Amino acid sequence: MSYQDLADQISQAPAAGLAQRRSLPNVSGIYAVWLDDKTELLSLGRTAKLRRAIDALYTKPRQSSMMALRLYDKYVHPLRPPQASTEDVNALTRRWIAEHIHFTYVEVPWPDTQQALRELLHALQPAVHAGRL
Repeated sequence: MSYQDLADQISQAPAAGLAQRRSLPNVSGIYAVWLDDKTELLSLGRTAKLRRAIDALYTKPRQSSMMALRLYDKYVHPLRPPQASTEDVNALTRRWIAEHIHFTYVEVPWPDTQQALRELLHALQPAVHAGRL
């Protein structure tokens, strides 16, 4: 499969959200994080266990990844009430992600994920991608 095929497949796949995360396969691959039902590509990532990576985004957003922290900084922090506790901020972040974040994925063998991610980052240019390669 070419990288253009991967880009098309990840862009055209149906978006899944919080409710669908438990039914995901635990496979290696590339996932895309979208804002509000695919209106904007926010990030791309690679994982050896898709279900675990997506579940962490919804259940432990500020601890799960740099991408989740960037989502907080860009979208959630402006909504934060003054004097909010860490618990309040974590709850607000989880709620915001559950309401606004969707994802798509393509299965890719783990040894090929790093190069595939590089190519897809170049082709698709996500808005807040936080990973380093």
